Amino acid sequence: MMVTYRVLATRRRRLAGILALCVAVGVVVATLVLPQYFSNAGSNGVSTLYKTATNLAIGSKASSSDSPAGAVVGEAAPGDTIQWVVSYQNDTSAPATVNLTDNIKNAGNFIPGSVRLPPNPNGLGALTPQYSIDNGNSWVSGTAPANATGIGWTGTVVPQGTRQLSTNFPSPTANVVATSGGDAYNVVVKNGLIYGVYHHRTGNVVYCSRMDGTTCPGWPTGSNAQYWSDVIGTPIGTGTQFAGFTGWQGGTWISGNRLYWLAGLTTAASAGVACLDISTAKSCGYSVIANGQIPGFNNGAQVGSTAIPAANGNIYVATISGGTRNSIFCVSPTAGAVCAGGATLNSGVSTLYPPTLATFGDYVFASVQPTNTSSSWQTYCYRPSTNALCSGSWPVVTSIPPAFTGTPFAPILSSTGALTGICTIANGAGTSSKCWNLSGTALSNNPYTGTGAAYTGNGNGAGDTYVIGTKVYGSAGSTVFCVDFASYSGTGTVPNCTGFTRPSNSINYTVRSASDVAPNCLVATGDYGVITFFNAITGGGCTGVSGPANLTVTPTSYYCGSGAAGFTGWNALTLPGLVAGTYTNSTITLKDQNNAVIPGFNGVTLAAGGTLNLSSIPTSVTSITASVTINGINDPSGVVSGQISITWQGKPPEMCFQTVIPRVACDATGPATISNSANAVTVSAAGNDKPGGNTTGPVSYLVSADPYQCSLLIKKTSGVQSAVPGGKVAYSVTVTNNGQLDYNSAAFSDDLTDLLKDAIYNADHAATSGVVTYTAPKISWSGPLASGATVTVTYSVTVKSPDGGDHSLVNTVVSPTWKTNCAEGSKDAKCTVTVPIDVKDVAWHKVDSSASANILTGAAWTFTPVDGTGKPTGPAIVVNDCVAAFAAQCTGPDIDPIGGVFRLTDLGPGTYQLVETQAPIGFRLDPKPIPVTVTSASTTVQLPDVANVQLPVPAIPFTGGLGTDALTFTALSVFAVALALGVWQLIRRRRNV
Repeated sequence: MMVTYRVLATRRRRLAGILALCVAVGVVVATLVLPQYFSNAGSNGVSTLYKTATNLAIGSKASSSDSPAGAVVGEAAPGDTIQWVVSYQNDTSAPATVNLTDNIKNAGNFIPGSVRLPPNPNGLGALTPQYSIDNGNSWVSGTAPANATGIGWTGTVVPQGTRQLSTNFPSPTANVVATSGGDAYNVVVKNGLIYGVYHHRTGNVVYCSRMDGTTCPGWPTGSNAQYWSDVIGTPIGTGTQFAGFTGWQGGTWISGNRLYWLAGLTTAASAGVACLDISTAKSCGYSVIANGQIPGFNNGAQVGSTAIPAANGNIYVATISGGTRNSIFCVSPTAGAVCAGGATLNSGVSTLYPPTLATFGDYVFASVQPTNTSSSWQTYCYRPSTNALCSGSWPVVTSIPPAFTGTPFAPILSSTGALTGICTIANGAGTSSKCWNLSGTALSNNPYTGTGAAYTGNGNGAGDTYVIGTKVYGSAGSTVFCVDFASYSGTGTVPNCTGFTRPSNSINYTVRSASDVAPNCLVATGDYGVITFFNAITGGGCTGVSGPANLTVTPTSYYCGSGAAGFTGWNALTLPGLVAGTYTNSTITLKDQNNAVIPGFNGVTLAAGGTLNLSSIPTSVTSITASVTINGINDPSGVVSGQISITWQGKPPEMCFQTVIPRVACDATGPATISNSANAVTVSAAGNDKPGGNTTGPVSYLVSADPYQCSLLIKKTSGVQSAVPGGKVAYSVTVTNNGQLDYNSAAFSDDLTDLLKDAIYNADHAATSGVVTYTAPKISWSGPLASGATVTVTYSVTVKSPDGGDHSLVNTVVSPTWKTNCAEGSKDAKCTVTVPIDVKDVAWHKVDSSASANILTGAAWTFTPVDGTGKPTGPAIVVNDCVAAFAAQCTGPDIDPIGGVFRLTDLGPGTYQLVETQAPIGFRLDPKPIPVTVTSASTTVQLPDVANVQLPVPAIPFTGGLGTDALTFTALSVFAVALALGVWQLIRRRRNV
């Protein structure tokens, strides 16, 4: 986070002045220009339309002039992700067709998959996304690709965006729905859809239909029954079919959005619970509850349960597993997996025939064959509250062979509905009805005698009874019986339910609640694939009602940009489209996002045409699911156009998408601008704004490179570590853009001033790209440089020989380009190269040819570089004998102040010739060249003494000629004449003056 703040602070410092200027100019432009082109932006009476945006990298906001915040210009850097938000609302009083488009050609690079549309508020299908790839000239429906230059949607939108409608109410419920291809042990109903699982079957076992028997929405076409895969996420009717059976007593239940049923592998490896997510029609897997299942003969998985929860809320199942035992397992109804609390029944050898199990409050009864297929069926009793088998005389014999399914049970109740005992119900040949109290003691009186209670499917049916208070519903062959223990005396037959007419249902198995269809509605499932809905009080059909229709409203789902802040409160529920006089009232239950009933809204009765105020519901309730049943229908045609409407308070619904800020140059002269506007054309019976529609003001970002995105690395190197006079030194300067962005014109200069003290520039500058020039004493380069690119500039110098400079080549690269390591004043070692020059000395003495080799002064020389043949390769150095008190007083090539002692310096390796051009006075000149070789390893080359031969002295006769006295006199005479001439000249000058 600190890095983000630093980057943001840096941007703001760099852009502060520019932003101030741009905003000022923008205000002027907006005043003069925007009214002409965006006079209908914002709310124009037909729609409300505006745009906002957020830089997801640093949080910088931007908005159009017509947004609630007014015009705000944001800031961004290349690579930042911008989330654009287009807010739209139909401001007419009627549904409107809307064509919303946003040309984003100047908004950056679109991120595929980033488009999010709000739900379609009219409940009749989703909004249709659309896109353009030619800058808005044409639009195509579908998912926008990566090269999209326009984003939008089309659809029919309800008046005022903070409202959602359900689909239409269904027709009043049919009493009978016939399945095909199989029958289910029981069915469950949710959201007006019927779900069942064919029992003791393989293949297409999962059934779903609407209330009129047609295929469920989203279900594979062609059949209500589809096969199921145990691979999680596999859509129903696709993938690899589950290799298993369903249970004979295949209890089915729904928890949340999941349908569960009992099943087992055909390999007898396990028995368990299968799962289907009914909200997506995809598999949610298979959970094993028992390993080592015993295979049956066409009897399906060896697992059974009514799937009716016990008093503790858990479901209990019986299964034959492991080859040696029958077991009861506890199953969590919400997870469909084993929970704690199963009891093992000490039954000995397992059998091939499937067990059954019934649950009544805190009692679970399991019917099994304890030893083999010819043994009698026994019933065990288990208490979930104690997690133990019931005390008393259990198990009891409940039927004898040849029955091949476990025993169906019916409860004995007190007048208040408490369980006091259990009875079996006749289940084909070999079975009879018997009763016991809760201690396992047989009862002489059977309250179901005379009620007709029996299961007759193929001689051995599979069924159970269903309890509501003191009433018990069950199979009487092909009808559904209802008996009521409220007035039962304890002897004789339990009375039939008052006012109840038994509905027909061929070879009935089970009865379950269908309150999702209508209040007091039950559903019976039979052996011939017949599903019958009937009223629990009268036994008549569940006609006169429609629904329940359901609507789930989550306002935050409309706010992909604003999120929770877009939703500020609940408003009202109404039922538009219902025709007055065709129904009496409606029953409404509201649940929150946790599927809990909202206090005060459980089974509320709403009079026809009424409004249910929701403003008391707090915003902590973020989602409402409304379940509405229309009651007292006398004309179905007045219902089928009705819908549920829930309104809330908040912002207009939002469309969101994202783009990435494109690249800009690190050395751009100013920030770039990205900008875009949205347009919506709205057409309704209550008003329209075609053809031009409503257009937002532009939403803009100023884009500049961040420092961390730019980096120009310069490195200067030389071809040698040191040099010698006459040697060549090659230089290379590499310039690398190792940042994320390009440079339009990177540059550097290299001042050769220090080099030229010791060397000569060879005028050989070159560059792999860009332009390099030399204007003494500087080499300069400039050129574009893409991210990751490198340019190399080369040149060379030749060291003077001899080198009279400071014997060191030093120069530094300096770059004016932003974010470089070689800026003015940089101490980075990569910017400077120092090459020391290694110089050599040559020394010799001038002596006479005597044995004592006396030093002679006054000699002169030339010292010339030559090639192997002796041909000069450079100018000769003229060497005169320096005679001085100090070496600093020597101004010529000879730096040794002692007369007759010579030393040359600043020389490089090579071959030379030393030639005497002037001999000391009185000595003979020796012009013979003296070869001299200087190597790289040399420090001082000491030549052998160079001797001169003395010239001969003239002969002076001692007789017959001039004597010494005569010579002396002559010399004095000459001196006197010279002196006289000098005095005369001095006198003459003074006179002239």
